[in-house]
Amino acid sequence: WVADRYDENAYHTLPPIDPVNRNGKLRVLRGGSWRYDYPGYLRVACRGYVNPDGRYGDVGFRVGASAPQDSR
Repeated sequence: WVADRYDENAYHTLPPIDPVNRNGKLRVLRGGSWRYDYPGYLRVACRGYVNPDGRYGDVGFRVGASAPQDSR
């Protein structure tokens, strides 16, 4: 998951830098999938949405961490 909820008009109504949409039920997924026969779905930048109450055989996750702050 990412921080925001899906809204097809979000990029038209939210700020251009770091937009976060907290309205709606559907959650945004980022990243690609090999399940579908369409090259656009293979891109890391692929953006989709799902119901958070569902189960999906082609949805996984990856762990990320922020870089440590320089203590100088």
